[in-house]
Amino acid sequence: MRKMALGWLFGLLFTTLCIAGPYGPGAYSKGDPPAKPGIYHIKDKKGNSKYIGDSGDLKRRIKEHKKSGKIAPGDTVSHKTAKPGSSVNDRRSTEQAKIKKHKPYTNKSKGGEGRK
Repeated sequence: MRKMALGWLFGLLFTTLCIAGPYGPGAYSKGDPPAKPGIYHIKDKKGNSKYIGDSGDLKRRIKEHKKSGKIAPGDTVSHKTAKPGSSVNDRRSTEQAKIKKHKPYTNKSKGGEGRK
């Protein structure tokens, strides 16, 4: 019985840390983003994926997009904060996977390059 409980616990921990990646389970938030690392998803007023990005500071990056006009009136922005201790490489891999899956029409790259 004890081995079974430990196996179940290990499986849960493995799923949480490895499969869920740097963000873990749960939905994206649509409120004000925090000044923390995370991923964000911009959709146009029709609900089409417009842009997906990763940032070390969600609040600053989304503010930059608003100022530049990348976020237009009627667009929605959702975000998800990264788990503490997640690596930049893990977050960028997740960004690349999201871009590949959703195919946002204004992303100019496959993601993961970061700032130069």
